[in-house]
Amino acid sequence: MVDDASRVVRIVFAVNRVWQPTHKRLADRAATLVHRPERLAQRIEEALTEPDPHRAVLLLTELQAETVALAPDGPNINRARKWLSDAHEILVQQAAYDEVAEAYHRTFDPDGVGLRDTVFDSLVGAVAGQDVLALACGQGQDARRLADLGARVVGVDISEPMLDYARKYEEATPRGIRYVQGDAQTLSAFSADSFDGVSCHMALMDIPKLEPTISSVARVLRPDGWFVFSIVHPCYGPHVDIVATYLSDTRYQKRIPGDALPRHAYHRPLSDYINTLAQARLSITRVVEHYHETNDGHGVPGLLYLRCLKTSD
Repeated sequence: MVDDASRVVRIVFAVNRVWQPTHKRLADRAATLVHRPERLAQRIEEALTEPDPHRAVLLLTELQAETVALAPDGPNINRARKWLSDAHEILVQQAAYDEVAEAYHRTFDPDGVGLRDTVFDSLVGAVAGQDVLALACGQGQDARRLADLGARVVGVDISEPMLDYARKYEEATPRGIRYVQGDAQTLSAFSADSFDGVSCHMALMDIPKLEPTISSVARVLRPDGWFVFSIVHPCYGPHVDIVATYLSDTRYQKRIPGDALPRHAYHRPLSDYINTLAQARLSITRVVEHYHETNDGHGVPGLLYLRCLKTSD
């Protein structure tokens, strides 16, 4: 029987395999949980070892309503709820991409040639000989493009099914790309100052939390390193029509997601991107607003690209 509060905490953290808290941090957090709910601990363990991510999400949703059993007072209850909420959010994100992996593979770069995006190429620039991280790389189309441009590439993504396709492409046509399963919001698989550049092609708006993601990018970049990303333009008409208010930071359901993309994404106003980059000391050096050829954006370009440089403290 599981009846140790520290075990409960360890189980919660185990949902994300890239989380690597020290024993001291676990001990500090477990010390606040004076109640030892063995049945709840068992159910958490069942949820976090459930091989079907959709089933795991359902189990964790139920458990979020019962976290009062983890501790007898308000502050501890809030901590427990926060841990389970984070675990639930990660599983929701992972399940969303696992679900569309096969359709995504069929739709985007099915031949494994690599990303074809002239704007992306122009912002990335000359990368031959550089160490570059392809953030939220999916099945690796941007990672393959970066490798073809001469970079030494590591791709990271939260979805193992997506990475399975990426690795199959790498086996068929070796480019020297290494793929790692991990959370873009922590990048805990990588040490500080590991990369000359980071790219994130059309994925940042699908990641739940902007600030920790940008902070993690800044951490793994070397001094004067670059960060290039592209997103759906936050001011794009059909996109703004979906959200309740432009200034909100909210998860929304796409009207026409198709079967190759997750059903939900995250809207943030343009100011959130700019201010978060500034806080992380990532200075914007170039901005491109690009019209998507297939959509009417009410006069606003559908895509937004930015290039940033890491500045010294």
